[in-house]
Amino acid sequence: MPMEQNRAMKRNSREELKRMSRNYSDVKKLLCRESESEPEFILTAEEEGEILKNLAMSSIKQDKAVETLEEAAKKLDLVSEPMTH
Repeated sequence: MPMEQNRAMKRNSREELKRMSRNYSDVKKLLCRESESEPEFILTAEEEGEILKNLAMSSIKQDKAVETLEEAAKKLDLVSEPMTH
C-alpha cells in the first residue's frame, strides 16, 4: 500500500475520532438542556472519561490495522518482484 494511502487512512481515522467526539459533545449538550417532559441527563466525569477512552482505543486499533495491511502489501510486493541472478 503506498505511503500516501496509509497517511490518508490514518488522517481519516483521526478525523473520525474528532467527529465522534464532537457528536458526543452535541448529544451531551442536547441531553443536558432543561426539559419539562424529561429528566435532565448528565454524564459523570468517570462515564465521560470511559467514552473518550473507548474512542481513543478504537482509533488505535484502526491505526494498527492500517500498519498490518501496509506490512502485508510490502511482503506481496517482495514476492511479486522477479528474481534476478
